[in-house]
Amino acid sequence: MPEASNASERVVFRSVGGAVWMTVTSIVCALLIGDMLIRGTLEQAVLVSPWLLLLLWFVYLFLFAPRIVATPEGVAVHNVLRVTRLSWGAIDSITSRWQIEFRMKESLGDKPVQAWGAPTQRPSRSPKKEHPSTGQIERLRDMLEEAPAQQATRTVAWDVPGLIAGAVIVIWLVASIAVSL
Repeated sequence: MPEASNASERVVFRSVGGAVWMTVTSIVCALLIGDMLIRGTLEQAVLVSPWLLLLLWFVYLFLFAPRIVATPEGVAVHNVLRVTRLSWGAIDSITSRWQIEFRMKESLGDKPVQAWGAPTQRPSRSPKKEHPSTGQIERLRDMLEEAPAQQATRTVAWDVPGLIAGAVIVIWLVASIAVSL
């Protein structure tokens, strides 16, 4: 069980693969834009950059942004363009199948909140090796047990920074198409 000092910290669970893909895609996009600036013109770089940024945005949206943020107050589940905030009082249990699922108390409905961001294991035939997600689920369960009794709240909101970034990229993309015609 975590110590009392660990109870006040913010813990982020995110897929390692998402961070790797985001890093690799960022480096490739930066190299391609840099190459356009060196070998081509500024105009070419401005016209092609939104396509590369659109690719980078999709990698961010589907692989890097999804995560679970656990605090002493509750859990924030960041999925694609949606953020669901749950107080510890709203969570009945935490399970794992293909994703980590937060099962709600009856007062908030029976539909569980699934988290795309944390790594989970597929059913394995060999139980010899423990998957890293097992420790993460146990950590979340410990935080749920240690949480003081609180009101059950559940809020769902849009991922505003992700939406704004996508809108800017789409506007830039449309403008680059209009200029090149």
